[in-house]
Amino acid sequence: MALFALLFVWQFPHFLAIGWIYRDEYQAAGLKMLPSFVDGGHRTALVALVYAVVFVPISLLPTHIGMTGPLSLSAGLVLSSAYLAATLGFVLKRTAA
Repeated sequence: MALFALLFVWQFPHFLAIGWIYRDEYQAAGLKMLPSFVDGGHRTALVALVYAVVFVPISLLPTHIGMTGPLSLSAGLVLSSAYLAATLGFVLKRTAA
């Protein structure tokens, strides 16, 4: 269940960012994507941020329920915080980089 939760919450910021990066190509191909382009991607970035914030405690769940040890806890905290920081960058400046 913990792995499912990790993958489920991780996928939203990931795919919203991909949709944003390739928005011109998707529009040129006539494909409708979930990221909203009407408001300059502001709503898309905020949705990604909500999921990234939720991802931080979920990444610590395997250690909390006894599946992993302190190394996993440390890695989960560092990596999920980096993921959150990258998402914050997307909120502040929606570019491909």
